[in-house]
Amino acid sequence: MYYDCAIITKEENDEKSFFKKALAVILASAVTVSVTPQSNVTTALSARRYVSLNTTFKTLKTGQKGYKLYLKNNTSDWKIRQVTTSDKSICTVYGKTESDVLLKAKKEGRATVKVRIDTKKRTKNNTKTLKCRINVISQTQDPAPEVPSEQDGKSKYVVTFDSDGGNAVSNQTVVHGETVKKPEVPVKQGYTFNGWYKDKNSESGYDFTSAVTENITLYARWNKNYTITFQTNGGNKIEDQTVESGKTVKSPQDPVKTGCTFVGWYLDSQLKQAYDFSAPVTKNITLYARWKVVNASTPVNSSGSTGGSSGSTGGNSNGSGNNNTGNGNNNTGNDNTNIPSGSYMVKFHSNGGSNIADQLVKEGAYVNVPDIPLRNGYAFAGWYTDAATTKLFNFWETTVNSNLQLYACWVDTNDKTDTDGDGLTDALEEFYKTDKTKPDTDGDGLSDYEEVVLLGTDPTNPDTNGNGIPDGDEDTDGDGLSNLHEIKLGTNPIAKDTDEDGLTDAEEVNIHRTDPKLADTDQDGVSDGKEVELGTNPLVAESQFTVKLTSEPTNTDTVVPTVEMNLSGEQVETLCITPIENDTFFPEDMPGYMGQAYDFHVDGNFQDALISFQFDPSTLGPDAEPTIYHFDDKQQLLEEMPTTINGNVASAHVSHFSGYILIDKNAHEETFEWIENWDGDHKYWR
Repeated sequence: MYYDCAIITKEENDEKSFFKKALAVILASAVTVSVTPQSNVTTALSARRYVSLNTTFKTLKTGQKGYKLYLKNNTSDWKIRQVTTSDKSICTVYGKTESDVLLKAKKEGRATVKVRIDTKKRTKNNTKTLKCRINVISQTQDPAPEVPSEQDGKSKYVVTFDSDGGNAVSNQTVVHGETVKKPEVPVKQGYTFNGWYKDKNSESGYDFTSAVTENITLYARWNKNYTITFQTNGGNKIEDQTVESGKTVKSPQDPVKTGCTFVGWYLDSQLKQAYDFSAPVTKNITLYARWKVVNASTPVNSSGSTGGSSGSTGGNSNGSGNNNTGNGNNNTGNDNTNIPSGSYMVKFHSNGGSNIADQLVKEGAYVNVPDIPLRNGYAFAGWYTDAATTKLFNFWETTVNSNLQLYACWVDTNDKTDTDGDGLTDALEEFYKTDKTKPDTDGDGLSDYEEVVLLGTDPTNPDTNGNGIPDGDEDTDGDGLSNLHEIKLGTNPIAKDTDEDGLTDAEEVNIHRTDPKLADTDQDGVSDGKEVELGTNPLVAESQFTVKLTSEPTNTDTVVPTVEMNLSGEQVETLCITPIENDTFFPEDMPGYMGQAYDFHVDGNFQDALISFQFDPSTLGPDAEPTIYHFDDKQQLLEEMPTTINGNVASAHVSHFSGYILIDKNAHEETFEWIENWDGDHKYWR
């Protein structure tokens, strides 16, 4: 008896293990061995291993017939012998030859087509069953993206877009050598899109003019957005800004506060650290306005410059009356010439200050706050609706329903006398109608300066809001500490959490004994609020923290992810778990799907973390095997993790973070064909 075999060279060792075993069996049988060319053996072996259908998944529309399944890589004359479908009511065989099959879609649903093939060129391993999953959709529904193959002599490839938590972006099918069409910009709440990349760690974005020669996945890159909040401390409202990570805050228009000059924006409520607007933003920030009660001979204007402007000095030829010509109005407000119907004219009388342009305002709209006028030797104290400047105009609460005249009020800053030493000059005391001989005119325990500058309460009324509680005993910010107590402590009486560490000022002072003006009292890298949450002592510095983080459950998800690990102080508050919104890789109808996929992240490296998923066992069958899978970005494959089940919790140890999903292993793997690899040492899914 003669057997065919081959002599394998060092360069031809793809099937080395198999041939070594085959040769050993032949020699042991004491038979004569003839040597055949390597190419013949390789052809015979590859015949079974590589022959396949032109696709393993196809979407058809109801009523569609004539779609052809055919054999690929058929080098050993494989023939189609039998074709079956798992549900003939969904998909049936329309026609068959030895090399192809025609299908007909009947109704919506999913079915599996099995194609049994064989060849007479082999005496062993000469049969094989190939599978194709068929998804039948309605005539009006758009088909899901498929994995195309070589058709009509042209190779086609799938370009997959991983939006990394953004809205889903449809895949594209691209013919070999052609380019990808740039999709619409995806959206992700709290982030700004920064381009598509072929690799998550790539430094340069994907070139959409480059030719496609393989299946590729493009990854969305995002910049985290941060919110910049402006706490004006009694001034007019400044709108928040949304700033991309690494970019800078745009310096807003200076706020306005009666009787005060704006000094600048500060990072802390104690107004000690001035904010640098050229610094890149890396977190949410609250900026605090610092004010100076006007008592200097040369006031600072809204843009930081001093003095007045040409033609705007007090006592000049423009005068200081309400009908002055220096502001360009030169009328009494009764001239309605050229005012469109449904609009009204708002005229600004600067009373000796620099010119302020009139405004045309639609009925029911608000007046835009103009730039602060300038006048040498005076501080601007607001716009009033009467010439005597007794009725202050509120730009944020008053809509315009008739022509309006506004008058500038000024406070003399040349006189720096402060008789009672309360921080307000006598000129300002006169303006606020306070007693310049008493630091606390109304006797509520707060100085006139503290009421005007810090709290915005009435320094002439001990109970500004009339609720029976003196202003000093009020708790303006509702943090549990009175205004007087906060002023003595040096905390911000109009901010519940002065240092923004997650604990109110009262909790820090009365419960935890931490510093309400310092976010991390023990300076170990973890904020006081986070230490309280972790159960550690915010007064004792730690080098390592044991952290357990559970994602907030949603109404729609059926799993709850958790991570437990040891971290340094700098890492603790960077740990996060976020859902992965990617229907391409994690569709809800994928076999074995148990719930949402999640991305785990922490800055820096770590040695070990225990991730877990809590699930609802009542939704599983008796043979279910919940298993955690890791998504390999490069290979675009799900990799099984060694998983431990304890009750209704599946857990696994990991040494780095990525995307993870909980899947019923048995249900998932039933959709694959189990193949023994030729060397006998490994097995793989097909």
